[in-house]
Amino acid sequence: MPPFAVRRGRSTMQRRVISAASRLLDLLENASGAVAAGILVFIVGAMLLEVIARTWFSAPQVWVYGATEYALLYIAFLGMARVARSQGHVRVDIVTDRLREPSRNILAAMVALVATVLCGAFAVWGAMVTIDSFHRGIVTEDVIRIPRYLVLWVIPFGFALTTLEFLRQLACSVVEIIESVRASTS
Repeated sequence: MPPFAVRRGRSTMQRRVISAASRLLDLLENASGAVAAGILVFIVGAMLLEVIARTWFSAPQVWVYGATEYALLYIAFLGMARVARSQGHVRVDIVTDRLREPSRNILAAMVALVATVLCGAFAVWGAMVTIDSFHRGIVTEDVIRIPRYLVLWVIPFGFALTTLEFLRQLACSVVEIIESVRASTS
């Protein structure tokens, strides 16, 4: 069942708004993941170009290594919300596998709450640093000198999107807890 599927007790309008917000989050996560995958293809192509240019033409491309460093940053932060949605981050299943369902739901809610708060704090901090870099006109100290905010903006974006994903997981866990309490009392 998709997150926030139609549940009893919600009005039709609430269900539509929640469903639309969830679909929009999925769309943003999928688009970010696709861009990250495209950047990975770019890295492979750029490194191939560098090897060919350096080996056969003795013409190294100075921009490749700097661009690859920044591209790796983009891949990590554009893909992290999608990874969080698929629960592909490192987890310790040895603990959760031994818990009964109600305890597992409570633990999932606690983990999602902590992750939501931390990712939200990092998103705010990253946005402040990015805006500060923009206002101060800071440029990177690399072969390719570009405004630093163009490198940094992906950090608050990735954390903000991941915050929303963990918030969705938190809400789903809370709904599961409530439903299991209702089922056990009926």
